[in-house]
Amino acid sequence: MVVLMAPVDDEDPWFSHFLRSGVADGVLLLSTHDGDPLPDELVRAGIPLAIDGLFVANDIMAIGAIRALRNAGRRVPEDVAVIGFDDIDIAADTDPPLTTIRQPAAEMTRTMVDLLLRRVRGEAVPDAVLLPTQLVVRASG
Repeated sequence: MVVLMAPVDDEDPWFSHFLRSGVADGVLLLSTHDGDPLPDELVRAGIPLAIDGLFVANDIMAIGAIRALRNAGRRVPEDVAVIGFDDIDIAADTDPPLTTIRQPAAEMTRTMVDLLLRRVRGEAVPDAVLLPTQLVVRASG
């Protein structure tokens, strides 16, 4: 079972897409950081014990999830694979090093500034811009 951990409202269409598409078997909605007691409480309640994979909305939450899973006696990645999102600097230094999705931050900034300047000049701008991401494979997933 693969679960998506995300700090989103369960009415959010993005959330619903993952369940309808079959990408994730379930979604665990929470906002956490390392040191937050919520993941530990969920583990104690038995909620994530049947899972073998977590895709977490950001790396800080993923680090908290790894800690909570370890506190429950689960091994990462042997029992549960954990993948974060953002590729923050400490992701490579966690134990185990965090598999994550890297966003093109510099390209995002350039694109946002370009779109803003175009809008100020009265030019048409697209409703959405899709930029590529990169899977950074490390030991957690």
